[in-house]
Amino acid sequence: MHWPAVVPTASSVYPSGLVAQPDGKLVVSATFSAFPDKSQFLAIRTTVGGQLDPDFATGGVFEADLAPDGDFSEASALAMQPDGRIVLAGRAHRTTADAWPVDLGVVRLLNTLGPDDTIFADGFDQ
Repeated sequence: MHWPAVVPTASSVYPSGLVAQPDGKLVVSATFSAFPDKSQFLAIRTTVGGQLDPDFATGGVFEADLAPDGDFSEASALAMQPDGRIVLAGRAHRTTADAWPVDLGVVRLLNTLGPDDTIFADGFDQ
């Protein structure tokens, strides 16, 4: 199987999770890096035939920068709720300063248009 060019400018894509939906479609969580840009969350859904699903997000690919003013955000976990909603989790360094710790970031996709719930561990701001 070949990995689709989900983000044409990406220098690397790191898959971190895989779930199969009841209809046979596959969802993959991943992080992409694109020099000099930073890494971001991805969720990719394929059709039963293995092609990017045009009915999911933007051409089969959901992309989220959980650290727009920071260094990086990386998806490292994927789950599917019983109602079919997709949940991505990982970490986000929301500042460019060398300050730590890195925040836990969770995104729940409420529909195919994008995330409606984004939670960070340091105060649960949305």
